[in-house]
Formats: sequence, C-alpha cells, structure tokens
Amino acid sequence: VPERPAPRGYERPPQENQNYVPDHAARALAIAKGDRS
Repeated sequence: VPERPAPRGYERPPQENQNYVPDHAARALAIAKGDRS
C-alpha cells in the first residue's frame, strides 16, 4: 500500500455545521410494527 499523500489544504468543516438527518425509514418501520413512540 503506498504512503498517504500530504494534505493539500483541505480542512474539514466544523461538526457544528453538520445537520442531523432523521431516519424516516426506521420510524416508518416502527409505526408499521405498532410502536408509535
């Protein structure tokens, strides 16, 4: 495996700027099973 290349100036944005995306599929499955919480 080759060595990892040096960084080229990219900086990851702050985690505070990341948005939480609700898991609608899990909620729909829970409702289908009868768990409405």
